[in-house]
Amino acid sequence: MGMDLLCVAPVRRRGAFTILELLAVIATIAILIGLIWPNFNRVKRSMHLAQSRVQLSRYAGGMRDYFNEYGALPRLLSESEELPSEKVIALDAAISANLIRALSGKELDGITALRDEHAYLNPNGTTFIEFGDDDFWVSKNDKTIDRTRLADRFNNPEIYFVIESDMDDDVLIPQNIFSSYRSIQKKVPPEGLREKVIFFTVGDNNHSLDAISWRSE
Repeated sequence: MGMDLLCVAPVRRRGAFTILELLAVIATIAILIGLIWPNFNRVKRSMHLAQSRVQLSRYAGGMRDYFNEYGALPRLLSESEELPSEKVIALDAAISANLIRALSGKELDGITALRDEHAYLNPNGTTFIEFGDDDFWVSKNDKTIDRTRLADRFNNPEIYFVIESDMDDDVLIPQNIFSSYRSIQKKVPPEGLREKVIFFTVGDNNHSLDAISWRSE
């Protein structure tokens, strides 16, 4: 006849993945995630720690700049009460709000000039620090930002500060001031700290780490 018939070998198609193969893939992915996740968390915590140190250093720097302009520190407790020196002060809601007003020169909305009852905190309305969303505590429930309450980058609002008695570069803040905060005290040299203002937070080691406004390492 005319043309020879071409013999084509049948193509064998591979079936879908078997259950065992799928389980093997899932197990491999799980192992990789288990290896990567702890490192990711460590990197994230280190990043938040570095950011918190910068943040607290900004606050300390703002307080020093305030002192340089006015010759005194802001009266964060009340209009008639000066801040106690060489004593750890907790940045509670009221003090936190006054610190924001004093260093920003604005009301808590970040826009309005200081009202008459708060004008004593920053008479010239000078901006020493501009506060952003990252400076404030965020509710864990509804994720709303509380602009009256400062928090570090771990969202830890338990911020403390200490001021040196004379705001003098030659005077040291003694180590024993931090005796109630042992993890912080361990970072302070025995001779004390040559700082005018110190801000710090105490971490819980699970979700947050100690953050300090001076370089301890």
